Amino acid sequence: MVLFKTSKEFKGQDYHSLRKQQLSRGVQFVDDEFPTESIHSFGPDVEFKRPTELVDFPCLKAAEDYFSLKKGDVENFNILLAFTSLRYCPKLWAKVFVDPSSQDWNKVFPKEHPGIFRVRIWQEGIFLDVTIDDRLPCRNGKLLSTSSSSPTEFWPSILEKAYAK
Repeated sequence: MVLFKTSKEFKGQDYHSLRKQQLSRGVQFVDDEFPTESIHSFGPDVEFKRPTELVDFPCLKAAEDYFSLKKGDVENFNILLAFTSLRYCPKLWAKVFVDPSSQDWNKVFPKEHPGIFRVRIWQEGIFLDVTIDDRLPCRNGKLLSTSSSSPTEFWPSILEKAYAK
């Protein structure tokens, strides 16, 4: 089956090269193709934080099976419905988050994460590999994007940022 096997890099960003570069330099990725200044819809008091600034031990997907997602400040119920579908279809989730175990935070040293993620999104008949950094919009230390009922699980926020890009 060809589905999910072919994809195109969005905006020409090569995830593997960028990740390798960040790891060798020991710095976290900042996505110049999607600067935080380009997101004005949340208002002036928004700050962008990495998951390691919000919780001690973030993870892409929690080991526990959390079934509820929390809607962000943007009224987009279509996103919430699509994300809920992913929650109930683990095989599809693993196709959207390509090689999720290599993208997850280190359980012992989470701050060593390179701050880069790759998400596969279907757009106009092709799959796009969208590379983003992990800086997420917050107000008063709370995520403004769609989030999980588990405070340590960040896949919904990462995926929503990829869609926004």
